[in-house]
Amino acid sequence: MAISMTFDPENSEFWGRQGRKLAQRNLLISSFSLMLAIAVWMSWSVLVLWLPQVGFRLDATQLFMLTAAPACSGAVLRLIYAVAVTRMDGRMFTVLSTLSLLLPALAMGWVVQDTATPFVLLLVVALLAGLGGGSFASAMAYTSQMFPGRSQGAALGMTAGLGNLGIALLQGVGPWVMQRPLFGVLSGHPLSMMHQGVWLQNLGWIWVLPIVVVVVLAELGMDDIQPAPITMRDIRQAFRYGENAWLAWLYLGSFGSYIGFSAVFGLLAKNQFPHDVLGSYLVLGPMLGALCMPLGGRMADRAGGSRLSFYLFMLIMLAVSGLFLSLPSGGDGSGSVDGFVVSFCILFLLTGLAHGVVLEMLHAVCRQHQGSDVARERAVLLGISSALGAVGGFIIPLMLASSLALWGGAQLALFGFLLFYATCWVASWWFWRMRDVVL
Repeated sequence: MAISMTFDPENSEFWGRQGRKLAQRNLLISSFSLMLAIAVWMSWSVLVLWLPQVGFRLDATQLFMLTAAPACSGAVLRLIYAVAVTRMDGRMFTVLSTLSLLLPALAMGWVVQDTATPFVLLLVVALLAGLGGGSFASAMAYTSQMFPGRSQGAALGMTAGLGNLGIALLQGVGPWVMQRPLFGVLSGHPLSMMHQGVWLQNLGWIWVLPIVVVVVLAELGMDDIQPAPITMRDIRQAFRYGENAWLAWLYLGSFGSYIGFSAVFGLLAKNQFPHDVLGSYLVLGPMLGALCMPLGGRMADRAGGSRLSFYLFMLIMLAVSGLFLSLPSGGDGSGSVDGFVVSFCILFLLTGLAHGVVLEMLHAVCRQHQGSDVARERAVLLGISSALGAVGGFIIPLMLASSLALWGGAQLALFGFLLFYATCWVASWWFWRMRDVVL
């Protein structure tokens, strides 16, 4: 549906008469698209748990690399998508970006049918899944320009929360669909696992119909609203302010942690507690984090983000310490699987809240910069910060793989995470509390 008038969410009369309804409808449809995109993006985090069991000869380092690869390509694509969405209308971009998800979904379904598939080909297809990761930046940049400043935390938190429910959807549906020939002869030949047939390719095929449905929904239900275009000059202007770089750092600490821990939760659990079946807990953790993102945004809209981020990163450090203590050490099997699950679930909850809080802080900081276009600067910051945040999905699996290879356990990586969260905590404390900047 085309819109001929200028879309100005800060115009109270327009917002009350028409803007709110249009923005909410576009947010809902783009969030469904984002949910699918993130499910496709994170599919390899589920797939790596099954590959060795059906005959793929992959060591622990290769499995962690397959988990990390989509985040690496997704980080690069987020920079491109954040700019590209401002060069065309939101409806068309959502249609094209959702349609592009067919490529990684179909490719994944193809390569996992043969256990002789070389690791390099698996890695290339895993990199293709980054097309799903790129969609997050465009959805957030688009949403930020659709809602007024007073609603930024809630709107961005809602988009992020609904979108990241795709991880919980994947973790819940993925194992079920791979154990059934859902598509009859189209499912192809099963592989054998413990004398039972499994169809790993279904983890790719299952997204095809939902992708087509969301493409049609976006084409018919979204509006031709084009955000203000972003240029290289806008990017340079946004980073004149040192606090913007630190906001991107906090974004890495919040969303980067959530996406990285979502990617490795199942794989690390299987590596450290091979005789325990976590089952539904693999769904619960990411779901908790996703549901807390809108809550964090709303809390920050009302109470300000700086104080909340200060306490949240302190609590995140405590949760990582609990995770550290729960792991087996020295090969004596003395770890606590209950402590491991509880610590991880708390981490998901806290990083989800922190992500919603940081999203509101992005707007609050931009609002304080004199002489700047708040909406445009916010969109730039969201694009760059979300790209940096996606790097967390690459760094966390890579650090854990290195720690397991060098140390024989994950403790070394967790110590590195503690040091990183300490920098986030100090940034929250010094740059805002000490400078008396109310966010």
